[in-house]
Amino acid sequence: MRNSFPCPYTLENAKWYVNDCLENDGNNRIIRAIETDGKVVGNICIFLLEDIYGTHEPTIEQNRWNTLQKILDGRPPVIGGSSSGYDNIFRGVIKCADCGSAMLTKVEQKRKRNSAHTIEARTVHEVVLADIQKHAGQALTDRKAMVTDIAERLNLQMSADREQQKKELRQCKQRVSEIENLYAKLYEDLTRELLTEKRFQMLSARYDSEQEEQNSVLR
Repeated sequence: MRNSFPCPYTLENAKWYVNDCLENDGNNRIIRAIETDGKVVGNICIFLLEDIYGTHEPTIEQNRWNTLQKILDGRPPVIGGSSSGYDNIFRGVIKCADCGSAMLTKVEQKRKRNSAHTIEARTVHEVVLADIQKHAGQALTDRKAMVTDIAERLNLQMSADREQQKKELRQCKQRVSEIENLYAKLYEDLTRELLTEKRFQMLSARYDSEQEEQNSVLR
């Protein structure tokens, strides 16, 4: 890693940095301001490749970066601008943890009960900011403990992901077995003339397609 800030740091340096952030945000980097009481008190950035020298690995993987950019680029535009005047930076990027559907982050003039897939944008902002401030404080006071905490949480998430993958594989195997039994029943019904040839071909094609999908997961 490197420290590219000049010393002493002048007002002209600050103006250049702000303009550079505005012009290059999204170009191999993500830059977001940290706001407290209506004032910008700092920023948080992710730089891909060009901010790292030598043999160090990138901050995040290229495919994850591309996925994030695709999500950001795919956010629906705000027609006519925001009526509340609030810059909702989380618009279109939050998914429901239960079903994966997009969460609608709205700015309500009056706080009210939200639907299952609606969340107040300022609430999200407050939670994310509090998490950033918490980890920033940990990094200043006990960096080792912060790294250990993050590593433990990542391990828990990886364990949960592995369990989910195992569950999905079990479900695929079970469905493949069910399709094979359905095939056997189809042939039986066809030979007993309980099923027409046309119906048999249609159902066979459907089961073939589903079985191929399940087998592609198992490979």
